Formats: sequence, structure tokens, C-alpha cells
Amino acid sequence: MTSSVDKQSKAAPISETFSGILSLFASGDFSEIWNGVEQLATGYSEYYPFMVKTLSDQRSNGFEKLGLLLSFRRHFKELYYENEPIPEYDADFLKALLDLSVSETPLLKNNARILLRTKPTAKTKEQFDTYFERMTDIEKKKRLAGVAADLYYNFAIETAFDKKDDGSNELELSPKSQNVDLAIDALSQAWSFRDKGLPQDTSLFVKALYGRGLILTMRGARELRNDLSSEATKSLALAEQTFDLFLQEAKEVRNYDHPKQILAAGKCRKSNAPSADEIEVCFSETVR
Repeated sequence: MTSSVDKQSKAAPISETFSGILSLFASGDFSEIWNGVEQLATGYSEYYPFMVKTLSDQRSNGFEKLGLLLSFRRHFKELYYENEPIPEYDADFLKALLDLSVSETPLLKNNARILLRTKPTAKTKEQFDTYFERMTDIEKKKRLAGVAADLYYNFAIETAFDKKDDGSNELELSPKSQNVDLAIDALSQAWSFRDKGLPQDTSLFVKALYGRGLILTMRGARELRNDLSSEATKSLALAEQTFDLFLQEAKEVRNYDHPKQILAAGKCRKSNAPSADEIEVCFSETVR
């Protein structure tokens, strides 16, 4: 069924059309919300400035913000299936997502966090660090610690791994040692946020230990293959220590969110060459 917004969109200025789409979101009716999501995703480049401004506006209601978050997710998913890169988030959009990532409304919080881990770049991480340091609200800062762990984890995994060139879609450790080092450091940082966060976010912090142990294991295996025995000994020793701590911490978490990682960590402890399955369980849900 074609809504009145559809009929007016061809003739009306873009600002008026956008206001009409916001009214679909504000209705709270799911079919109307999805209608608006499709329209914004289709005309994304024209609507983008209005979307970010409204998402940042504290006067916007929850349904409007939810519709906008879903529209961003819908557009980015299209880009992925078309094998197009997701653009770097600008400062205003990123700040709006960070504000919503600590919302007390689960739908807003969860969708904002999904978008944050969809584009976990060094720039995103850098802006988050500044945002976190400037946050004065103690309770929000505790919630932000969980956001940090999730963001840093996904940044590390995206940085450390590349797709193989054999068409298998499997992943391998990046040949760039700088990327691997950045990933290991980010995972160490993610774990360090544990003491600043909330008990319900413990799984996010513990997960970082698994990623760190896996990457260290793979780095050690590569160093062995390259006859770098001294470096390999250090990497594999650190990996073993990290996995031991991970297994200890994960077993203390009631209903740990990533049980497959517990099994994979045990296997990694016995092997210097993690399998594709063991690598795959490193990945959180993203736009893909």
C-alpha cells in the first residue's frame, strides 16, 4: 500500500518529505515504521544530513530515533550485499550513536551498539576515547565501559584478520605485523575496562581475552614457521596465559554469552594452528 508520504515525495522539498517520514516513525505502527525505513534507505544520500541532525536532537522521540537507527542499518546492509564499503562515520553521527549506546531504552541502546561495531575503525576508537574521558555522569560511564569493550573487540578482530584469496571466504591473520600488534593492544584495553564497567557486561570484557589468546596463538604459529623461535616462544606463552585466564573467567560467568569460545579456547591451548571454526567464533554479530 502506498502512503501519502510516497505520493507527495516527488513534488515536496526534501525537508518536507523527511518530516513526513518522521511522522511515520512517530506513529509507533511497525508497518509504517518499516515503510519509512525503506524510503530513507532508498534516498539515503539526500536524507543523511536530516537523519543525523534528528538522531542527535534530544527533542526527537524514541520511535523517530528507532526508525532512523533501523534506516542506517538497512542502508549499510545493502552496501554489504552490493560489496560496497560502508563510509567512515562523521563526528556528529558517531557522537549520536555513542549517546544512544547508553540509553535506558533497550531498542535504542542495542541498535546504536550494533551500528558502532559495524564500522570499528581507528578513528571511531579514537573519538570514543575522547568521549569516554569527557563523560562526567558516573552511571553512564559505567555503561560506556561495556560499549568500549565491544567496540575495541570488533576493532581488533577487523584489524587482525583478512579474507583469504582462495575464494573460500575463510580468514587468516593479517600479514601486517602492525595490524596484529594494534589488535592485541586493543583487546588488552577492552579487558582493562572490566573494573570500570557493570556486572551484566562481564561477558563483553571476558570475550576480549579469547580474541587476544587466539591472535597471540596465530602470531606465534607464524613466527614458528618463519624460524623466529624466540619471538614465537613469547607469543605462545602469552597466548597460554591469556587462554588460562579466559577459561577461568568465562566459567565464573553465569550463562556466558559465547559458549563456543570456551570449547575453542581449550582446543587452541593444545594447538599452534587454530582452525577456521575457532577463528569464526571470534566474531560478534555485525551488519553482515
